[in-house]
Amino acid sequence: MKPLLVCVVFFSTLGALEAAADISAKAYDAAAALQTTGKESKAIKAAQALVEARTQALGAEDRETLRARLLLAESLMLLDQETEAQTQLRALLPVLTKICGAEDRETLRCRAGIIATLITLDKNAEAEKECRRLIPLQTKVLGAEDLATLETRGRLARALTEQGKLAEAEKEYRALLPAYARVYGAESEGALVKRYYFAIVLYKEGKKAEAEKEIREVMTTTERVLGAGNETALDAGITLAEWLQAEGRDAEAEPLMRKVLSRLAKASGREHQDTLEFELELILAVSAQGRYAEAEKNLRRLIATETRALGPEHPYTLTARGNFGALLSRQGKTAEAEKEYREMLPLCERVHGPKDLKTLRACHGLAVALSKQGKYAEALPYAQRALAGYRKVLGKGNADLQSAQDMVDELVKLTAKAKAKA
Repeated sequence: MKPLLVCVVFFSTLGALEAAADISAKAYDAAAALQTTGKESKAIKAAQALVEARTQALGAEDRETLRARLLLAESLMLLDQETEAQTQLRALLPVLTKICGAEDRETLRCRAGIIATLITLDKNAEAEKECRRLIPLQTKVLGAEDLATLETRGRLARALTEQGKLAEAEKEYRALLPAYARVYGAESEGALVKRYYFAIVLYKEGKKAEAEKEIREVMTTTERVLGAGNETALDAGITLAEWLQAEGRDAEAEPLMRKVLSRLAKASGREHQDTLEFELELILAVSAQGRYAEAEKNLRRLIATETRALGPEHPYTLTARGNFGALLSRQGKTAEAEKEYREMLPLCERVHGPKDLKTLRACHGLAVALSKQGKYAEALPYAQRALAGYRKVLGKGNADLQSAQDMVDELVKLTAKAKAKA
């Protein structure tokens, strides 16, 4: 009877394992679905439970357990936990390679995930190297026009862009975009995202007319196909507005910025930090057109909102206050500007550090406000501090550096003159 009992036990155990695998397959699909519906935190918890269940039922190196670990790492990436995701993916890759093979789809997927984290973590040279290794394997196993292959080529183009290899990036995008449009559609979200990054490459190369034409098309097409609140549509609008401002086309940028601001507020909330940050840009565009009173009124309101919603020491609040001080000085309200800079300077020192560029600019602004009131001796130490700091963090020929140098030179003369009179 013992052999029969052994067989009964064996087949009973096998049936239990198969049942666990079936349950795990359903659990995998459920966890993956949470990813696609924007429920990243729940996706992580579901993936963690799945890893534990499969490890116990199937073993730590079973293929299905490894797939669950891969799903968990991808869920972490969606919640912006790239460092932890990369750690898990790097630990997973050699096991996947051993169990499934170097050319298995899951192994390739793991390598693609590592590349995605490298780009997010600004490790672009390593990302480029890994892309160049992975693309031939993906092309061989999946095909040249498989979505995974095309996405890796897109990441290669982004890694090249971030390293300043713009000609190579442009060449990659020009080859990639027709393939993406052919396979997935010219108006697919993936194709529009790639075109957005392509426009940025063109702009960085100085091909501004072509870049502007491209990003306008991306913006209008994305709004029409995916909706005005789509992330790429908003990014395109924000970027185009920045380009127009940089070229002094503030009057042209303003209506676009008002439209984008309204959509940002609807998508993210009126007091979300992204909305507040962009509102400051709109106010600066108004100020650049000489409408100082309107800009001042809106900036006072923005600072009050940021102080309440983000906190008085939030970097965005301090940035807004720095611009407010400059706006007051520009209008000749130098006593109020002095008060603003004196209040924010210690906050900048605490939040950013005494040598940070934002702190140095607060020193410079305070020096300007004091100098315009004739307080030359009091202004000089702040101007000298700003100049010394600028020399360390800004390159030669920088406008802020030259402005600080001119101010120090002038204050030295005025201070000496005042002493001579005394």
